[in-house]
Amino acid sequence: MKIETHRLILREFDRSDLPALAPILADPQVMKFSTMGIYSISQTEKAIDNFIDSYNRLGFGFWAVILKESELLIGYCGLAIDRIDDRDEPHLGYRFDPKFWGKGLATEAASASIQYGFEHT
Repeated sequence: MKIETHRLILREFDRSDLPALAPILADPQVMKFSTMGIYSISQTEKAIDNFIDSYNRLGFGFWAVILKESELLIGYCGLAIDRIDDRDEPHLGYRFDPKFWGKGLATEAASASIQYGFEHT
């Protein structure tokens, strides 16, 4: 799976993305509103495994967000299903390196993720 927007590529994570994602999810500013707090390297590794499991089970999940101009992984965005009050609830989620905040990249990635959800799920 690969989604391209004007400035971004959204693609499936693989374990080789750990070194790029770990510092983002360990940043207190990024994880300020996370119920899990900042992630350790092992928690980030487990998150990537969960993303991969979601692709296999559901056909979608949180995708690596790559800045086209530099091919740099700048965060993640995508769709997930959480079990809440015995119901599967879909939601959109994202986390980005703060260096890339305020540029409309989250909106661009979120719009592409939602469009994918309507067209492929």
